[in-house]
Amino acid sequence: MNVSNISRSTPLLLLSDVLHEDPRTFAALISKTGVARYMTDLLASIEMDWTALSRGEPEAVRSLALFKSLMIALTRLSLTESGWNALAELALPEVLAQLQMLSHPPKQVFLQPTSIKEKDTPGELYVSSFELILHLCIAICAKPKWKRLSFKILDVVHSQGELLNQLMRAEIQCRMVDYATTLVQYIWENDDTTRLVIDGDSMLNQLRARPHGADTTQKCAKKPYSFVIPSRLCPEYAR
Repeated sequence: MNVSNISRSTPLLLLSDVLHEDPRTFAALISKTGVARYMTDLLASIEMDWTALSRGEPEAVRSLALFKSLMIALTRLSLTESGWNALAELALPEVLAQLQMLSHPPKQVFLQPTSIKEKDTPGELYVSSFELILHLCIAICAKPKWKRLSFKILDVVHSQGELLNQLMRAEIQCRMVDYATTLVQYIWENDDTTRLVIDGDSMLNQLRARPHGADTTQKCAKKPYSFVIPSRLCPEYAR
């Protein structure tokens, strides 16, 4: 990227704070002025070298900061009516399912799945980044019209199907699997049209059948906002 990712992160964090203070007014302005499109395009453009990030190389660290800033801003925006509509029109779930930065999981997560438990390894950094994507999908499901995007959200989960299969096969307990379980079970239970697809896909069906998710799914339905407080996504960036 030609422009410093830190310089791009700063206005995104300010935007998140503004949305926090007056979500209805500023979400409408963001939706009308093209800022939402800018954010989705910027997200799609991020590239990541996970090995470089694990070494703390500055450019990779800046890219991660930009990604986290976008996750905070998009999560807050998706929890507003006008923001949700704008992001749906911009096909946000399709963008999330095709992100360049998450197109090639580190080999380490397949050779040594337990490495995702070791802080700042390529595997841990990759998995924790996809957790933020799943948080955003849960935020999308918090709004009344979420069923319009059911299949697209399943595509987001499925984009990491090989990795999810590996983690479940190795019986690795982690939030990435828990959040994916929450989404699949919530969608299956509340949108009948998705059941054939979920039941017919081995990975999605395995997530649906996990015993963990029933309690979490209930919370997602009753108190969806508790899952998507941005400060819980990236406490170092959000207040």
